[in-house]
Amino acid sequence: SSSHGVSSAASDVYKCQVEALAGLGADVQAAGADGMTAIMLLAKNGQHATVEALAGLGADVQEAEKYMKRT
Repeated sequence: SSSHGVSSAASDVYKCQVEALAGLGADVQAAGADGMTAIMLLAKNGQHATVEALAGLGADVQEAEKYMKRT
């Protein structure tokens, strides 16, 4: 379906952005004011490809897993 194509494209964009930011030195473990890290937010929103990319860049996958168990 076309919606799957758009969703897939959006996931690819997020993944590319995350990889680019990490390449520029962004902290993949940084948390927002609410305590949520990028990997937690991405896991919550089903962005599995980007979660995998962040994990490959050193983000703590266990944070995402712990968050997903709480919700």
